[in-house]
Amino acid sequence: MKVEYDGDDNYLFFINSGYIKKLDYKSKEDIGKHIKEILLTYKKIYGIELNGFYNVNVYLNEKIGMYIELNKNKKYDFYHDEVNLKISICHDKYFYFKTDEFELIKNYKWKLLNDYYYVNVEDIDRGDIIVLSDYGEFIYDDFII
Repeated sequence: MKVEYDGDDNYLFFINSGYIKKLDYKSKEDIGKHIKEILLTYKKIYGIELNGFYNVNVYLNEKIGMYIELNKNKKYDFYHDEVNLKISICHDKYFYFKTDEFELIKNYKWKLLNDYYYVNVEDIDRGDIIVLSDYGEFIYDDFII
């Protein structure tokens, strides 16, 4: 699991598929339930202060897990302990492994772009996912390689 915070009430969470084994990737209700549980866990463990209205974009991939973008909408005021989420599940993004280590990806179909190699996650063997995660990052984007 990983959290990035931009200092302006916007967060990016990455949850590895190992933490969400029982998630039904096709059920919006189940995804929403898991997001609420994840946010409560992060709030409790890391002391993250969440209150107000948030637009939530969820990017899912069964091999690697999910990214959750949490963007605070500052137009609405809420009580200190109230949180409201508008969840959008994005199915039109592609997941890639990004690295600058050619030896890691030489056996896969890859693309070089701005000094980084990109491999579509769908092309990576499930057993290699964990090993590769230590030498690069998983990203989501619109481009197709």
